[in-house]
Amino acid sequence: MAVSCYDCEYLIKILEDQFLLYNGDIDWLTQGLKSVDPKLQRISKLNEILAYQPWRLNESHIKSLIKGEEDSMLNWTVHQVLKAGVILAQYHSLCGFVYGQGLIEEFESVSKQFES
Repeated sequence: MAVSCYDCEYLIKILEDQFLLYNGDIDWLTQGLKSVDPKLQRISKLNEILAYQPWRLNESHIKSLIKGEEDSMLNWTVHQVLKAGVILAQYHSLCGFVYGQGLIEEFESVSKQFES
């Protein structure tokens, strides 16, 4: 979710391979957020805010994740939201590092070698 915001193909490929290696549901990769657990779907708004406008994150965003649903199984705890936010921010910054190092070009050139 976090690396797809920046369309970081290098990390997307690595993470997809790891996800499938550990028996992840392929529908999560092919169908996107609509096939993901509803609780995880709810964190996508936080992901977008942290990726594009982190200065706009406020208390209401956190409260909506913690107390926003009538079904308590879909609500997040404060600790879960904080952990998810840290993980998302880590992958957002990793995308910047990958782009800064030019790893996208390397990845594309390697994949082109296999196509020919």
